[in-house]
Amino acid sequence: MTETILEGPTEWSALSEELKERFTLSGRIPVSHWLLRENTANKVGNPWPTQAVLYGILQAARRRDLEGIRSYDARSVYDLYKALDKYPVAYKDVVVIGSLRPWIEVCCLAFGARSVTTVDYNPPISEYEEIRTVGVEAFEKEIRTYDMALSYSSLEHDGLGRYGDAIDPDGDLKRMASYVDLLNPGGLFLLGVPNGQDALFWNAHRIYGKIRFPMLTEKWRILDFFLDGFTRKRVLSLKDTYEQGWWVLRK
Repeated sequence: MTETILEGPTEWSALSEELKERFTLSGRIPVSHWLLRENTANKVGNPWPTQAVLYGILQAARRRDLEGIRSYDARSVYDLYKALDKYPVAYKDVVVIGSLRPWIEVCCLAFGARSVTTVDYNPPISEYEEIRTVGVEAFEKEIRTYDMALSYSSLEHDGLGRYGDAIDPDGDLKRMASYVDLLNPGGLFLLGVPNGQDALFWNAHRIYGKIRFPMLTEKWRILDFFLDGFTRKRVLSLKDTYEQGWWVLRK
Protein backbone atom coordinates (compact mmCIF):
# COMPACT_ATOMS: atom_id res chain seq x y z
CA MET A 1 0.00 0.00 0.00
CA THR A 2 1.34 3.43 -0.92
CA GLU A 3 1.89 5.68 2.06
CA THR A 4 0.43 9.14 1.62
CA ILE A 5 0.84 12.16 3.85
CA LEU A 6 -2.14 14.27 2.95
CA GLU A 7 -0.65 17.57 3.94
CA GLY A 8 2.88 18.93 3.69
CA PRO A 9 5.27 20.42 4.27
CA THR A 10 7.23 17.82 6.17
CA GLU A 11 10.83 16.88 6.92
CA TRP A 12 12.56 14.34 4.66
CA SER A 13 13.35 12.29 7.76
CA ALA A 14 9.62 11.87 8.39
CA LEU A 15 9.12 9.90 5.17
CA SER A 16 9.09 6.13 5.11
CA GLU A 17 12.00 4.27 3.49
CA GLU A 18 9.62 3.12 0.76
CA LEU A 19 8.74 6.71 -0.10
CA LYS A 20 12.40 7.75 -0.06
CA GLU A 21 13.23 4.92 -2.45
CA ARG A 22 10.53 6.07 -4.84
CA PHE A 23 11.47 9.74 -4.65
CA THR A 24 15.13 8.92 -5.44
CA LEU A 25 14.36 6.15 -7.95
CA SER A 26 16.25 3.67 -5.75
CA GLY A 27 19.11 6.05 -5.05
CA ARG A 28 19.70 7.22 -8.62
CA ILE A 29 18.64 10.80 -7.83
CA PRO A 30 20.56 12.61 -5.06
CA VAL A 31 18.72 14.49 -2.33
CA SER A 32 19.63 17.83 -0.80
CA HIS A 33 17.67 19.41 2.02
CA TRP A 34 15.91 22.72 1.45
CA LEU A 35 12.78 22.63 3.57
CA LEU A 36 10.29 25.39 2.82
CA ARG A 37 7.20 25.79 4.95
CA GLU A 38 4.89 27.41 2.46
CA ASN A 39 1.61 25.66 3.09
CA THR A 40 -0.73 27.89 1.10
CA ALA A 41 -3.81 25.68 1.34
CA ASN A 42 -7.02 27.68 1.47
CA LYS A 43 -5.24 31.03 1.28
CA VAL A 44 -6.48 33.87 -0.88
CA GLY A 45 -4.64 34.37 -4.16
CA ASN A 46 -2.92 37.58 -5.26
CA PRO A 47 -5.06 40.32 -6.86
CA TRP A 48 -4.43 41.09 -10.54
CA PRO A 49 -5.79 44.63 -11.09
CA THR A 50 -7.11 45.52 -14.54
CA GLN A 51 -4.71 48.43 -15.00
CA ALA A 52 -1.70 46.26 -14.19
CA VAL A 53 -2.78 43.61 -16.68
CA LEU A 54 -3.44 46.17 -19.42
CA TYR A 55 -0.02 47.70 -18.79
CA GLY A 56 1.52 44.23 -19.06
CA ILE A 57 -0.24 43.52 -22.36
CA LEU A 58 1.06 46.81 -23.76
CA GLN A 59 4.58 46.02 -22.63
CA ALA A 60 4.42 42.51 -24.10
CA ALA A 61 3.11 43.87 -27.41
CA ARG A 62 6.21 46.09 -27.48
CA ARG A 63 8.37 43.07 -26.55
CA ARG A 64 9.68 44.61 -23.37
CA ASP A 65 11.22 42.60 -20.54
CA LEU A 66 8.10 42.89 -18.30
CA GLU A 67 10.06 44.13 -15.31
CA GLY A 68 7.72 44.38 -12.34
CA ILE A 69 5.33 41.84 -13.89
CA ARG A 70 7.44 38.78 -14.56
CA SER A 71 8.27 36.26 -11.85
CA TYR A 72 11.67 35.26 -13.25
CA ASP A 73 14.54 36.83 -15.18
CA ALA A 74 14.07 38.72 -18.44
CA ARG A 75 15.43 35.83 -20.48
CA SER A 76 12.38 33.72 -19.63
CA VAL A 77 10.22 36.43 -21.23
CA TYR A 78 12.32 36.82 -24.36
CA ASP A 79 12.49 33.05 -24.81
CA LEU A 80 8.70 32.94 -24.56
CA TYR A 81 8.38 35.63 -27.23
CA LYS A 82 10.50 33.48 -29.56
CA ALA A 83 8.38 30.41 -28.84
CA LEU A 84 5.13 32.27 -29.50
CA ASP A 85 6.54 33.69 -32.74
CA LYS A 86 7.16 30.18 -34.04
CA TYR A 87 4.10 28.54 -32.47
CA PRO A 88 1.35 31.19 -32.66
CA VAL A 89 -1.25 31.54 -29.95
CA ALA A 90 -3.54 33.88 -31.94
CA TYR A 91 -7.24 32.94 -31.86
CA LYS A 92 -6.53 30.05 -29.50
CA ASP A 93 -7.95 29.12 -26.11
CA VAL A 94 -5.07 28.97 -23.64
CA VAL A 95 -4.62 27.56 -20.15
CA VAL A 96 -1.76 28.65 -17.87
CA ILE A 97 -0.91 26.18 -15.11
CA GLY A 98 0.59 27.63 -11.94
CA SER A 99 0.86 31.42 -11.90
CA LEU A 100 1.57 33.99 -9.19
CA ARG A 101 2.00 36.93 -11.54
CA PRO A 102 0.28 37.33 -14.93
CA TRP A 103 3.43 37.56 -17.06
CA ILE A 104 2.59 34.52 -19.20
CA GLU A 105 -1.03 35.62 -19.46
CA VAL A 106 -0.21 39.11 -20.75
CA CYS A 107 2.18 37.63 -23.33
CA CYS A 108 -0.54 35.32 -24.65
CA LEU A 109 -3.10 38.13 -24.81
CA ALA A 110 -0.63 40.48 -26.50
CA PHE A 111 0.02 37.77 -29.11
CA GLY A 112 -3.70 37.42 -29.83
CA ALA A 113 -5.01 34.58 -27.65
CA ARG A 114 -8.80 34.26 -27.77
CA SER A 115 -9.10 33.37 -24.08
CA VAL A 116 -6.80 32.70 -21.12
CA THR A 117 -7.58 30.52 -18.11
CA THR A 118 -5.19 30.45 -15.15
CA VAL A 119 -5.10 27.47 -12.77
CA ASP A 120 -3.45 27.49 -9.35
CA TYR A 121 -3.87 25.89 -5.93
CA ASN A 122 -4.71 29.37 -4.69
CA PRO A 123 -5.97 31.12 -7.81
CA PRO A 124 -5.25 34.82 -8.17
CA ILE A 125 -8.15 37.24 -8.22
CA SER A 126 -8.23 38.63 -11.74
CA GLU A 127 -10.10 41.89 -12.18
CA TYR A 128 -9.45 41.74 -15.92
CA GLU A 129 -12.33 39.92 -17.57
CA GLU A 130 -10.21 38.36 -20.34
CA ILE A 131 -8.36 36.24 -17.76
CA ARG A 132 -10.39 33.55 -15.98
CA THR A 133 -8.86 32.11 -12.82
CA VAL A 134 -9.80 28.83 -11.17
CA GLY A 135 -8.55 26.59 -8.34
CA VAL A 136 -7.05 23.16 -9.03
CA GLU A 137 -9.91 21.15 -7.50
CA ALA A 138 -12.60 23.04 -9.43
CA PHE A 139 -10.53 22.88 -12.61
CA GLU A 140 -10.18 19.10 -12.42
CA LYS A 141 -13.97 18.77 -12.42
CA GLU A 142 -14.40 20.83 -15.58
CA ILE A 143 -15.03 19.26 -18.95
CA ARG A 144 -13.19 21.62 -21.22
CA THR A 145 -10.24 21.47 -23.62
CA TYR A 146 -7.74 24.01 -24.89
CA ASP A 147 -5.59 24.67 -27.92
CA MET A 148 -2.44 25.43 -25.93
CA ALA A 149 -1.20 24.98 -22.35
CA LEU A 150 1.71 26.79 -20.72
CA SER A 151 3.44 26.09 -17.43
CA TYR A 152 6.67 27.57 -16.10
CA SER A 153 8.32 26.56 -12.84
CA SER A 154 5.30 24.73 -11.49
CA LEU A 155 5.43 20.99 -12.14
CA GLU A 156 8.72 20.49 -10.31
CA HIS A 157 6.88 21.13 -7.02
CA ASP A 158 4.03 18.65 -7.42
CA GLY A 159 4.03 15.89 -4.84
CA LEU A 160 6.62 17.46 -2.53
CA GLY A 161 4.11 18.94 -0.10
CA ARG A 162 5.72 22.38 -0.18
CA TYR A 163 2.39 24.06 -0.84
CA GLY A 164 0.29 21.79 1.32
CA ASP A 165 -0.29 19.26 -1.46
CA ALA A 166 -0.21 15.50 -0.92
CA ILE A 167 3.19 13.82 -0.63
CA ASP A 168 3.51 11.71 -3.77
CA PRO A 169 6.76 10.56 -5.45
CA ASP A 170 4.94 10.48 -8.79
CA GLY A 171 2.95 13.68 -8.29
CA ASP A 172 4.72 15.50 -11.11
CA LEU A 173 4.48 12.55 -13.51
CA LYS A 174 0.78 12.05 -12.84
CA ARG A 175 0.04 15.74 -13.27
CA MET A 176 1.99 15.89 -16.52
CA ALA A 177 0.24 12.82 -17.92
CA SER A 178 -3.16 14.31 -17.06
CA TYR A 179 -2.47 17.36 -19.20
CA VAL A 180 -2.68 15.26 -22.35
CA ASP A 181 -6.47 15.25 -21.97
CA LEU A 182 -6.56 19.05 -21.61
CA LEU A 183 -5.58 19.68 -25.20
CA ASN A 184 -7.50 19.57 -28.45
CA PRO A 185 -6.09 17.47 -31.31
CA GLY A 186 -2.78 18.97 -32.36
CA GLY A 187 -2.62 21.02 -29.16
CA LEU A 188 0.73 22.22 -27.84
CA PHE A 189 2.17 22.39 -24.35
CA LEU A 190 4.88 24.99 -23.63
CA LEU A 191 6.67 23.71 -20.54
CA GLY A 192 9.38 25.21 -18.37
CA VAL A 193 11.01 23.15 -15.61
CA PRO A 194 14.53 23.28 -14.11
CA ASN A 195 16.90 21.22 -16.26
CA GLY A 196 20.36 19.97 -15.39
CA GLN A 197 21.73 16.97 -13.54
CA ASP A 198 18.87 15.05 -11.93
CA ALA A 199 18.36 16.11 -8.31
CA LEU A 200 15.74 16.49 -5.60
CA PHE A 201 15.92 19.50 -3.28
CA TRP A 202 13.50 18.47 -0.54
CA ASN A 203 10.96 20.00 -0.44
CA ALA A 204 11.71 22.97 -2.70
CA HIS A 205 11.79 21.43 -6.18
CA ARG A 206 13.13 18.81 -8.56
CA ILE A 207 15.72 19.22 -11.30
CA TYR A 208 15.08 17.21 -14.46
CA GLY A 209 17.98 15.62 -16.29
CA LYS A 210 18.63 12.55 -18.39
CA ILE A 211 16.81 10.28 -15.95
CA ARG A 212 13.57 11.99 -14.95
CA PHE A 213 12.94 14.35 -17.85
CA PRO A 214 12.19 11.45 -20.27
CA MET A 215 9.79 10.11 -17.63
CA LEU A 216 8.08 13.50 -17.38
CA THR A 217 7.61 13.78 -21.15
CA GLU A 218 6.83 10.11 -21.82
CA LYS A 219 3.39 10.81 -23.28
CA TRP A 220 4.55 13.78 -25.35
CA ARG A 221 6.46 14.45 -28.54
CA ILE A 222 9.20 17.06 -28.12
CA LEU A 223 9.06 19.55 -30.99
CA ASP A 224 11.37 22.36 -29.94
CA PHE A 225 13.30 24.06 -27.16
CA PHE A 226 13.86 27.75 -26.45
CA LEU A 227 16.63 28.88 -24.11
CA ASP A 228 19.08 31.45 -25.36
CA GLY A 229 22.57 29.96 -25.63
CA PHE A 230 21.53 26.37 -24.93
CA THR A 231 20.64 23.27 -26.91
CA ARG A 232 18.41 20.46 -25.63
CA LYS A 233 21.41 18.19 -25.14
CA ARG A 234 23.47 20.78 -23.32
CA VAL A 235 20.78 21.80 -20.84
CA LEU A 236 20.14 18.19 -19.82
CA SER A 237 23.87 17.64 -19.26
CA LEU A 238 24.57 20.59 -16.93
CA LYS A 239 26.42 19.83 -13.72
CA ASP A 240 26.33 21.81 -10.45
CA THR A 241 23.77 24.22 -11.85
CA TYR A 242 20.50 24.26 -13.74
CA GLU A 243 18.68 26.33 -16.33
CA GLN A 244 15.06 26.75 -17.33
CA GLY A 245 13.82 27.30 -20.85
CA TRP A 246 10.65 26.53 -22.80
CA TRP A 247 10.03 23.04 -24.19
CA VAL A 248 7.41 22.79 -26.94
CA LEU A 249 5.51 19.50 -26.68
CA ARG A 250 2.68 17.96 -28.68
CA LYS A 251 0.21 15.46 -27.26
